[in-house]
Amino acid sequence: MLNWKRLDNLRVIMQNLREAGHYSEFVVWNNNPDTVLNEELIFGERIPERVVVVNSVDNLKDFGKYLGCQRAVAEICYMQDDDWDSSSYRVSLLYSFLGQPGVEHGVTNARTFMQNMAWTCYNAAARIHAGFMWGGCGSVFSRDAAVRHIGLINSLLPVEFKYISDLFFPLWYNQPPIVYTLPLDQGELDTNDAISEQEGFSEFMYEAGILAMDRLWTADESIFRSRKRMKRQITHAIRTDDGGMFLTNTGVNREFELETCTLEDDAERFTLDRTPCTDSRRHCGVRNHYFAHPPMFAIDGDPKTCYEAAVAPGRPAFFGFDLLAPHKGVTIRASIGAYGKGARDALAPLTTAVNVSISLESEVWRTFATPALGISGRTLESRSFSLDSRSMAGETQVFRSFIITLPPVVDMYVLQICELTVNGDKYVV
Repeated sequence: MLNWKRLDNLRVIMQNLREAGHYSEFVVWNNNPDTVLNEELIFGERIPERVVVVNSVDNLKDFGKYLGCQRAVAEICYMQDDDWDSSSYRVSLLYSFLGQPGVEHGVTNARTFMQNMAWTCYNAAARIHAGFMWGGCGSVFSRDAAVRHIGLINSLLPVEFKYISDLFFPLWYNQPPIVYTLPLDQGELDTNDAISEQEGFSEFMYEAGILAMDRLWTADESIFRSRKRMKRQITHAIRTDDGGMFLTNTGVNREFELETCTLEDDAERFTLDRTPCTDSRRHCGVRNHYFAHPPMFAIDGDPKTCYEAAVAPGRPAFFGFDLLAPHKGVTIRASIGAYGKGARDALAPLTTAVNVSISLESEVWRTFATPALGISGRTLESRSFSLDSRSMAGETQVFRSFIITLPPVVDMYVLQICELTVNGDKYVV
């Protein structure tokens, strides 16, 4: 965490992080040379967890976040700015990182997600697959990545640009970050004196975006472009009570690949004013459909809103939920639909039983068919059903994650998940 001039915010957030019980140490980088911080000023007492407070001589702005992560003993760092309430997603974000630790994981809102495409760059021939996100609302990454970033900042940039390290970090990862779009909340936190409100910020960002891409292309190839792209296989959405994640193998978001780039790109590409949909109608259609039916609609508690994704011919489709820890007495209610040529065939097996896979740790899966309760459908293209783990065989009554699989069919269709409600009691050995 950084401190500048919102000490009350810092205290609230740090106490909430501590109460969550997922963090072994806390590092605070104090950018305000007029204030000397210590553990007692932040937490009100000495605490058993490891606490490191660095009182910086100068205001290093964003760069202090990565210097702080470098000071950590742990191998994983969680970072956020001091003006966001992250209580509805930060635990799920950590588990998301543990599932795919080779890339940065974070959250933003839908509007900012679209703006982030201004700094996204994909060129398969040049081995550039750089995505972008702002990490300030909450992000998780490895300590090694922070240490690497510090070295790159010091060796490749004029000194004034290190203050906006948050722009360079995800781009120079050269891996598209895993970004969740959520309704974000600042609660009652003080939001005054934000860096984005300072005079000249947009112009500075413009220069930084051009510089970031220039270094990505012109620096020694071994620095950025020796990495193979890590392809994402699963789509996730975080439930707003931070109680788990929706998951499916449909709709894997590869739209950043449409953001092709070259070294000779017009510099105007790297501005917030750039309209992401100007390239083609197809490009616009993909984006608009994604945001009209995003993954979080599957678990938003409103059966009138649906997640939608196309399923290719011959490919099985699954959807499910990760409760983040083993649970017992799990009840599941699902309402799904489909449309397109293959829709009826895809849902036809959902008559008396459901093909379910369960796992205690989201790695090794056990698959079986189980009777479902109250399978119904208003049409041949929709189904509603319930599952109760207490009606399953004894050894399958406790699990952390489950997926429900639909068989491959000859023709393409669009799968709709309109309601997926999952509840249970955390299992204690």
